[in-house]
Amino acid sequence: MTFFFSIIIYAFFSIILLFLIHNIILFLFDTLTVPKSKDMIEIINKNYENIHKIVSNLNYNFNYSSEITPINLLPNLKNNDIDDDINDNINGNDDTMKNELENYLRNEMNI
Repeated sequence: MTFFFSIIIYAFFSIILLFLIHNIILFLFDTLTVPKSKDMIEIINKNYENIHKIVSNLNYNFNYSSEITPINLLPNLKNNDIDDDINDNINGNDDTMKNELENYLRNEMNI
C-alpha cells in the first residue's frame, strides 16, 4: 500500500511542478518580450497618400502618335454582323474552324 501511495504522491508533485514551471515560463515570456505588431491602417494610408501625390503630379497632356488609331477610323461593327456570326455558330456552320484546325494539324505533322 505504501508503494502505491508513494507513486501517487510523486505523480501529483510532478504535475504541480510541471504546471508551475510552465506558468513561470509564460509569465517571463509575456513580461520580458515586446510583441511585434504592425499598424496596417497607417501603412495603407501612407501608400494611398503616396499614390495620390504621384497621380496629382502627372501631366495629362498626351501627344497622340501615329501608332494610335483615332476612334473615328476604327471599323464600325453593326449588331447584325455580330448576330449573324452567333447564329452561324449556333446553326452549326462552323466548318471553317474545323477545316482550319485540320490544316494546321496536317502542317504540323508533316514538319
